[in-house]
Amino acid sequence: MANPAIGEIRCPFTGEISEVCRAKSGKFPMYYRNNSVGIIHGKASGFQNWLLDNATMFSPGQKKSEPEESHEVPSELPDDKKTGNDNAPDEKETGLLDWFFSDDEEDES
Repeated sequence: MANPAIGEIRCPFTGEISEVCRAKSGKFPMYYRNNSVGIIHGKASGFQNWLLDNATMFSPGQKKSEPEESHEVPSELPDDKKTGNDNAPDEKETGLLDWFFSDDEEDES
């Protein structure tokens, strides 16, 4: 059975809100967990200090915060975005290789 959450923190790897938990025993008792990467349990005092500084800890009897809005990708683009790429260049840009391999011969006289 998982230990109950005592707080929450935003995971720096995934950006998800993760549960902060306290292990039953051990020198470094706090860790956090989320569905994407699992349990993150740092084995150093620096990790424990970072967790205490950045986590939002729950008061006794307080419940977790409400879940965030999901950032789902819309199934269709708005009508103004269907017309094409407005940022596309009007003409093809030419580079050094285009110049080198071009069939155009210029008179040098």
